[in-house]
Amino acid sequence: MDFNQACTNYPSIILLIDPVSSKIVGANKKASQTYGYSIDKLCTMNISDINILNSEQIKQEMEIAKSENRNYFHSPHKTFDGTIIEMEVISFPTVINDQIILFSTIAPCENSSHFNMFDFKYFDNTRDSIIILDQSMRVINFNKKFGKIFNTSSKNIFGKKIIEITKTDEIKNITNFCNILNSGNVAEIDISFNNPDKNNKYFNILGFPTFFRDNFFGAVIFFRNKTEEAIKEINKTNPYKEALVKAEMYRNQKDQFFFRMSHNMKTPLTAIKAFSEFGQVEKDSTKLNNYFKQINQSADYLLRLVNDILTMNKIQSTSIKLTNKPLCKTTLLKNILDIVNVTAAEKNIKIITNFDEKMWPYHSFDIIRLQQIYLNILGNAIKYSHENSTIVWNKYYLKDANGNHYFRNEIIDKGVGMSKEFLDIMFESYAQEPNDLSPITEGSGLGLTITKNVIDLLDGRIWCDSELNNGTTMYFEIPANEISEEEYLNYKTIKENSKKLEDKKVLICEDNPINIKIIEKILNSFGLVTEIAPNGLIGVEKVKKNSYFAVIMDIQMPVMDGIESAKAIRKFNTKIPIIALSANSDKIDIKNCKAAGMNEHIAKPIDQQSLFSTLLKFV
Repeated sequence: MDFNQACTNYPSIILLIDPVSSKIVGANKKASQTYGYSIDKLCTMNISDINILNSEQIKQEMEIAKSENRNYFHSPHKTFDGTIIEMEVISFPTVINDQIILFSTIAPCENSSHFNMFDFKYFDNTRDSIIILDQSMRVINFNKKFGKIFNTSSKNIFGKKIIEITKTDEIKNITNFCNILNSGNVAEIDISFNNPDKNNKYFNILGFPTFFRDNFFGAVIFFRNKTEEAIKEINKTNPYKEALVKAEMYRNQKDQFFFRMSHNMKTPLTAIKAFSEFGQVEKDSTKLNNYFKQINQSADYLLRLVNDILTMNKIQSTSIKLTNKPLCKTTLLKNILDIVNVTAAEKNIKIITNFDEKMWPYHSFDIIRLQQIYLNILGNAIKYSHENSTIVWNKYYLKDANGNHYFRNEIIDKGVGMSKEFLDIMFESYAQEPNDLSPITEGSGLGLTITKNVIDLLDGRIWCDSELNNGTTMYFEIPANEISEEEYLNYKTIKENSKKLEDKKVLICEDNPINIKIIEKILNSFGLVTEIAPNGLIGVEKVKKNSYFAVIMDIQMPVMDGIESAKAIRKFNTKIPIIALSANSDKIDIKNCKAAGMNEHIAKPIDQQSLFSTLLKFV
């Protein structure tokens, strides 16, 4: 989907802004012409270089707009030559390339009477058909291209749901597309429509959810017409046969993708449900805390897994990013068994473990990804085992020819097994074997695909021995990634030291409302109490009048920036820790912060562990 083309052809200013760093990450030609900077230069600037209002003033303007039932607010902007232009601004968060971005449309006040974000006549020259949906997925506007392709007029489309106007036979897929948007995520599908002219048309549909005041506001939907491409592909062979095969494959895959995920999610959901029920009647606080811990671990796993499934079309080994952290082998294995034993108990299945006693206890892994491997494989063993049976989990600590340690896992069940033919395709997406011995059809068919991708990413390998009605043995090997006991204990100490920060007061000097929320959320999770200063000058005055444990100082702020604020504070207070937050992390930026009297420098986006460790230095 050529989203940038629509932006480029739009006659009003469009800026795409990173809500965390306030950096401009995208701009159109109109923005370049108006502000006097090249597009490349704009994409190196922060919005505070253009918008002369501070965060409090922007809030006031938004409140005025709300009271007047406007969806835009006023803000003076500064151009390259210093000219101040009063602008009308609409800004809403959306997701582009898996990143939350503020999409801002801007126009000078003298040119923007009746300015409205849903006036899509400006998109009439794009090659995409575009519609706007409200919170209930009903159409509230569309461009001419959409009306022309679907042969419809405003009286036939306004107020109708997308399913009603497209007249598609693929209602399930459109419904799931809308559900994904409603959940606040970007949605994309390839789909065909039955048009009034009785000819099938094929489209790629990309939907961006929109928000206003943190509430779901509707969606912007782009339709890319792929009919010619689809017809050319179909006509390469027998058109009727190809159409039937493609339609059947598409329906089967999408049905499995959207409606048969339960296998991957059932294990952690069962654990959450069970421990929640236990907690409702448990009075022992120690046991309650343990239940909450198990619920949290299962929920963390489930959240990451759902994200993987919803983006399965992108799940290649290079698209999964590992976040390795120190872990204790004993704790990890216990957590995994706590989760799977809940499901196993429902079928009275016993899991027997034989773990190599020579195993080194401390390692560095992406814990969620590692759990994903074990829970997928153990979950399959439970799912395809008979009631009152036994599963054996052997874990060996071995050394390769180069002297490097690795783990070999063997998970053995005596369940329904797999045919030799299916073993050749078992790691392909949506693969499930249809046979009389495997009546269980729940699950997405993605579990082993995800598992193999993760194991490949870990430089490991996975294989299988199986026979119909005679059980399955899954083997997989991964490097041990040992770390020293000292490294693990240091990490554990940092986590335990979080209590030392409880109830200490920190001043946040930051003008961006979204950044303030993010920083507050992080600091509050450490047990810290926060106060806000929307610019450096107010921050300096607050430090004069109050006592703080530390100051979190943004570098780029209106009225007085972070550098000048730090210098001013050091004139009367030389002891208070000042921690710089900056989107720039080069040596010059860090040097300037230290020269101004700041103690530490942390780059945006904020790494929570880095900020936590930095604050602990001053306890």
